[in-house]
Amino acid sequence: SCTTFEAAVYIRKWIRENIIYVLDKRSVLASETLAKREGMCTNKANLQIALCRACGIPAGYCLVHITKDAYEHDPLLDEVYDVISDPTIHCFCAVYDEKRNGFINFDATEKQWEDPHQNLLLDEDEESGASTYKEKYIVGPIGPVQSNIDTLLEYQGKSKISDLLRERQNDLYRVHYSKDTTPLPLNGRNKS
Repeated sequence: SCTTFEAAVYIRKWIRENIIYVLDKRSVLASETLAKREGMCTNKANLQIALCRACGIPAGYCLVHITKDAYEHDPLLDEVYDVISDPTIHCFCAVYDEKRNGFINFDATEKQWEDPHQNLLLDEDEESGASTYKEKYIVGPIGPVQSNIDTLLEYQGKSKISDLLRERQNDLYRVHYSKDTTPLPLNGRNKS
């Protein structure tokens, strides 16, 4: 038996380790993300929230604008990088922490590498487990916790990325984020 917070930690860890980051449609259901074992930030947040709520853990969605530079270290094809909006929206999960009597950011999007320098967007507060974001990538405040993001999920605007290009990119992500690999070298957009 574990506390609800320990269960939330386990769920986040499981998603980070078992759901590969790929580009997908925002409208993919949590059950589909679980079955495919892959998805982007919105898909991972949707699955994380569904699992937390199924365990009785209050959880919700948060949105924040991040700069395009958040992808500077990503194994991202130039053709994909060129069409990313700047800023772009990042979606993640927040969970209720009874000790702190409030929600904390609990992002499962990014795989956590052993070398913290490979963690591109996120850091983690060692005491609370809360996700913190590297300030150079954040544009404006983090939005409030929301019970749903149906308006965002239902938006069916035309993608700037063709299906063929998305699949080429996702093949690269699948190699980079598979469980048994080490991170790929940083790409040419690395500014450090």
